[in-house]
Amino acid sequence: MKKIILLPALAVLGLALFSGCASMKTLPDYERISENKMIVIQEKIGDGLKTGALTPDQSQMFLTTLKSIRTDYAVLRDQKGSSEKWNGLQGRLNALGEEIDRALARTTRIEEPRSGDRIVTLQNRIDDGRNSGR
Repeated sequence: MKKIILLPALAVLGLALFSGCASMKTLPDYERISENKMIVIQEKIGDGLKTGALTPDQSQMFLTTLKSIRTDYAVLRDQKGSSEKWNGLQGRLNALGEEIDRALARTTRIEEPRSGDRIVTLQNRIDDGRNSGR
């Protein structure tokens, strides 16, 4: 008797669970990818500003560009734009990410001491050690 009551109850619960999962709104891949890229780009800008690799002017320029892309993203998301438009947005995000990477690489390369300078410094230490008898 208990098994007869338990079976329909489990079927109803299973159907409720399945319909709840099916009705959940999930973002399409291109929307999720775009959001992730925007977050990563914003973190790169913040980190570059904290470390001094980016000047405040550079970071403001990058943030302005990112804000423009976010505005276009919101319009596309509301309109459910075509995949071509989403690909264009992805391209703009990729270009901005690469531009930030280049700006970060330029400043770290400039700040890094040249190998010739390191050799001269090391040679001076050796000469000082030799002269002092160490």
